[in-house]
Parts: sequence; C-alpha cells; structure tokens
Amino acid sequence: MGFREDIAAFSKTYMDITLRPHQLDWLEQIHNGGKRVLVLAPRGHGKSTIIRCYIMFRICHDSDIKILMASHVESLAKLQARAIQMYIELPMIQEDFGFSKGRPWSVSTFHLAGKIQPVMATVAARGGIFPAR
Repeated sequence: MGFREDIAAFSKTYMDITLRPHQLDWLEQIHNGGKRVLVLAPRGHGKSTIIRCYIMFRICHDSDIKILMASHVESLAKLQARAIQMYIELPMIQEDFGFSKGRPWSVSTFHLAGKIQPVMATVAARGGIFPAR
C-alpha cells in the first residue's frame, strides 16, 4: 500500500473518519510536498480534519516527532491539540502503537510515554505567533 491507502485505512480504523478523495489529495500534497504546503478551501471542506488525521498518523508512525500547532489565537491551537489528545487516550491506539500519556499532559504541551523510550512525541499548541497586520 502507498501513503494514500495507509492514511485512509488508519483514519477509518483508529479515528472513525472516512477521508474524501479531495482530502486524500491534500494529504498527499502535505506528505510529499516538502517543507511548505498551503491548503486553501472554504469552511466545511475538512481542513482541520485532515490535519488531525495527519498528525495522529505521524505520531503513531514516528515516535520522535515534534509538532507545533500554531494559530493566530491560542484557543484554536489548543482546540486542535485537545482533539489529538482525545485520540491518543483511546485504548486501541495506545495498545496498537505502544504509548500512553506522558508528562506533562496539558492542552498547551504534552508528551507521550513509550514502552521502550521514556519520552516520545511532543506536541505544543501556541497562539498569537503570527505578525499582526
């Protein structure tokens, strides 16, 4: 299987999300597009959904990943981070990928604890980091 099939199966199995064809196209661009990829779409097209799927996919497949969730306001970044925490807390994900909640475990910063490594992936949520116009 390729990336497209892998993330579609992962999202359905672990997150109960069926990704639509345009979302899979975006995810391929994000995954293969280099350091900078911009996805512009109207509300309701699943931009936040694909980011949650991609972050969870990456966390589960790369135990050393570091993720910064940034937004123009901290509350939006924390909202996304909390959604990621809720998936991490699912027993099926913890059992299948061998990690659990680490310390610290707050909405603004959290670590995963692994069975082999004491600290694994780190996620931080920050707001107001973009320059004002």
